[in-house]
Amino acid sequence: MSLTLNDILARRWTRQCLIQRGSMTTLNQTLFNHSNNTHIMKFTARKDDNFEGFTMTFANNLTISVQYGKGNYCTKNGNNESISAEIAIWNENRKWYTFDDNDTVLGHQTPDEVAEWIRKVSAGEIEIEDEMTKSLKEIKRLVSIDMLYEATDKLDNLIQSLK
Repeated sequence: MSLTLNDILARRWTRQCLIQRGSMTTLNQTLFNHSNNTHIMKFTARKDDNFEGFTMTFANNLTISVQYGKGNYCTKNGNNESISAEIAIWNENRKWYTFDDNDTVLGHQTPDEVAEWIRKVSAGEIEIEDEMTKSLKEIKRLVSIDMLYEATDKLDNLIQSLK
């Protein structure tokens, strides 16, 4: 795997954000495409009494939040280190990604799972749907459930008739 300068800087900055200590720390860093100085991504790290984590905004205008403080859906070990984190994803219009469980926050993600979500967001593999599309999918899901119940009833009737 070939790493670009931006990949290396992003990894180094993320590592620095994760080890930052203090009662309230907010760090902002903007990386630039060195060939034409265009804004490509932004990192923000935060630590206070209840929240600890960072956000990453990519050139595709998607942002992922990775949080692992006391007030987040994560698991801490005895050394006050987190062994999991919660994530959330949104676009430049502050429209949030909805995960499979119809929630906008996904908790208790391992470091490997967080890394995979970061990869998906940076690659633009995440689709944030508008409210109409979400509603239509939910209606389709409910119709599918009703059809499943109807099919189950028909199957039960068929089994009864064969006895």
